[in-house]
Amino acid sequence: GAYELVPYKQIACKCEDIRAFAFSRAEKNYVVFWHKTGNGNLRLPFTGDCKLETELGRGYFQVVRKEKEMILPVAGRQYFSTTEPMELLTEAFENAAME
Repeated sequence: GAYELVPYKQIACKCEDIRAFAFSRAEKNYVVFWHKTGNGNLRLPFTGDCKLETELGRGYFQVVRKEKEMILPVAGRQYFSTTEPMELLTEAFENAAME
């Protein structure tokens, strides 16, 4: 398969266990993220529409939604996508925390 290069920006997550990078592609905003040393669940303060997948375009994971946040599984590399503004997305990942 062909590779696609897009500009990205590292997100300064308060949770030091998570590494995250933001980019835009095909009219959506994405964050690719992973746990630096293991796995767990990430509490993300985000309520917009989204999709979570391990490979772009290859099936989606179900996310657990709570009142003002969602719980994302963190094991390996994950892609989080939304049509919400990039500022909302990066702010959510900046303020995310491991359970």
